[in-house]
Amino acid sequence: GLNFVLVPGTPAGLSSETVTLPEILKEHGNYSTKMVGKWHLGHAQHQMTPVGKGFESFTGIYTWDTDSYTKQTYEEPWKRALMIDWISESDNGTFTHYAEPR
Repeated sequence: GLNFVLVPGTPAGLSSETVTLPEILKEHGNYSTKMVGKWHLGHAQHQMTPVGKGFESFTGIYTWDTDSYTKQTYEEPWKRALMIDWISESDNGTFTHYAEPR
């Protein structure tokens, strides 16, 4: 894991040496691994993202300032909504960034 807080725009995240549960499950059996929700473990490089860390697909958000229910990203927490922002990615190479200005 991480022993510090990731602020928006940071290049930090899980190291390539950190093994995740989906990586272990794929190694030891015929498991399907998908993630839905908030990934707050780094995303500056693809290898830090959920798909980069072993999940077959990911639908969710990377940033701390996005409301999990409405997907709205805020200029300041719970003040003015700037946009709706979320990601859908798969290990087959498809990637969609849904961003809608508010």
